[in-house]
Amino acid sequence: MTYIIIMAIIMVVGMVGMGWFYKIMDNDQH
Repeated sequence: MTYIIIMAIIMVVGMVGMGWFYKIMDNDQH
């Protein structure tokens, strides 16, 4: 059960981090 929670947190953090990073890169280019 613990592994599922950890994996879920990592996935959420990763998705948010990538979205934020992509947003900054997109902002930088324009």
